[in-house]
Amino acid sequence: MKLHRYNKATDVWRGGTNSGIYHLSDDALMIIDPGLSESRGKRFATYAIESHKKITHVVATHEHSDHIGALVGIAQSFPDVEILMDSNGKHILESPDTFLAYIN
Repeated sequence: MKLHRYNKATDVWRGGTNSGIYHLSDDALMIIDPGLSESRGKRFATYAIESHKKITHVVATHEHSDHIGALVGIAQSFPDVEILMDSNGKHILESPDTFLAYIN
């Protein structure tokens, strides 16, 4: 991933999924569409910790795996992170069996 700084409060990590990083305050970050893999989520967590910040919010624009797969890696380091997404996506995250039944 390559970090691009747009201004004091906004970065973008480019990769398979472009992810927004918003500096909400001196100690809080919000991530938009963190990406596909748990390891990418761990890289976000490492970035936050090394920056002396917490990831307080993650926004998923939709529930495709390339937008939510990294949530696990973030939540492992920041278990109180607030995940913001529509009700369908939230249902799939909370009840993956529903999704599996749908695709089978």
